Amino acid sequence: MCKDSVVAMTTESFSKVAAKSSAGQCMASVLLSALCERRLTVGLPAAVRHLSAKGEALFVVTCGAPPGDSATHMLDVLLRAFCIEHDIHVLEVDSERKLKLLLGVECSSSVGCVVVHSPYADPFSDSAAAPLSPNERSLVSLCEERSAPPLVRLPDK
Repeated sequence: MCKDSVVAMTTESFSKVAAKSSAGQCMASVLLSALCERRLTVGLPAAVRHLSAKGEALFVVTCGAPPGDSATHMLDVLLRAFCIEHDIHVLEVDSERKLKLLLGVECSSSVGCVVVHSPYADPFSDSAAAPLSPNERSLVSLCEERSAPPLVRLPDK
């Protein structure tokens, strides 16, 4: 899957694509890149384990709790509070079905949320942090210009 979805582009042409892309297209690109690079933690229990152990991530993507599911809603609120406390950007997507389809998750249970880990730093570089992709920077800007987590509409495949 990853080999088919990787397209050779220069940084300049890629940043032009990111500038013209909708937030949903940026989100899809970030999620697929992170999936190929093994920088995702999928599912609420796994996300809570990762965040409690590491306390760091680039984004937490939530699906929102289904109406009437107070337990999931409470976990979602606590997760968002944790993210605010640890400067982790939170985004909400419009459809769990689209998120599952995008990530290739075929289980019937709820995904709940997805943690997007920070890009891996080059071990031979003096820089402590790896640079963000243009799409990651676009999503960070989107999060920083709003007080509440933005609702991102994922593209229909």
